[in-house]
Amino acid sequence: MNKILNTLGTTLLSLPTTKNNRINNRRRNIYDLEATSAAHMISAVGIDAIEPVLFCGKHNKAIHIVRQLTKKTTRPFVLIGTNRDLGEHSCLRVLDIEWEANSLTRNLPNGNGLLILEPGPKTRLDLMESLFGWESRFVILCVGNGLQIDQELLNILNGIGHYMLLSENLQRSVKSTDGCKMTSGDLLASMEYIIVSSIGTAGKDLIKILPDFEHERITNTTDFSLHHDPSHSYDNGHYNRSGGGFRLSQSKTIESRCIITQEELRNLQDANIMLVHNAHSSHTWVAKITC
Repeated sequence: MNKILNTLGTTLLSLPTTKNNRINNRRRNIYDLEATSAAHMISAVGIDAIEPVLFCGKHNKAIHIVRQLTKKTTRPFVLIGTNRDLGEHSCLRVLDIEWEANSLTRNLPNGNGLLILEPGPKTRLDLMESLFGWESRFVILCVGNGLQIDQELLNILNGIGHYMLLSENLQRSVKSTDGCKMTSGDLLASMEYIIVSSIGTAGKDLIKILPDFEHERITNTTDFSLHHDPSHSYDNGHYNRSGGGFRLSQSKTIESRCIITQEELRNLQDANIMLVHNAHSSHTWVAKITC
């Protein structure tokens, strides 16, 4: 069962334990899956391999999620990347790979495969051409280590539908071409599911596409006043009326804020906790993937 993220008393949020902060945390609607398996996280979030999935972070953090998604789909997968991504020491090689190649073609061998490509403009053009023959495949594309994605390539992938992007550096993963400008923010906004283990400087772009919530801010004001009245005669005597007092006032304002800040993203990363967003439902989870 999902529960609202309770950050009070943890290092994820540096908020004091107050009634107002508890209310604001509930308004965020971030669900905490705690320590869980990749299979349970995928089920809880509703991730389906038929929709675009983006994973931001090191490949060793993604492997359990990739494995579960390849099991979830009935399509054979084709894993694509450079030698930096898929060399002999790559953790992604633990997947059930049945064939390996280093050239692109529309007609791929049967079963699950791995394509190791050389970076360059010709590879990009060949990949776009070959993708039109891969409608029956689950495409897993590693970007940021030599291969990049631009708007034209993204449009072709969206035509296929069944694909996942693995990005170790989101800023390096995006290519803008003449007439087809694209940013890391554009890529994030086009994804149905976003899984973040680490995102670096692109965290500011992620914050722009995550939901906002109504944050209630309470401001307390304290005044202290003194007064001194003139002396008055009373039965041949005099007396003064002097005194002071405190006045406490409180005001509430509602402001729109993103459900998470860049500092909180860094805290999640340091704690080895992933942020997962379902754009279709506009819901967000955090989870520590154990297997």
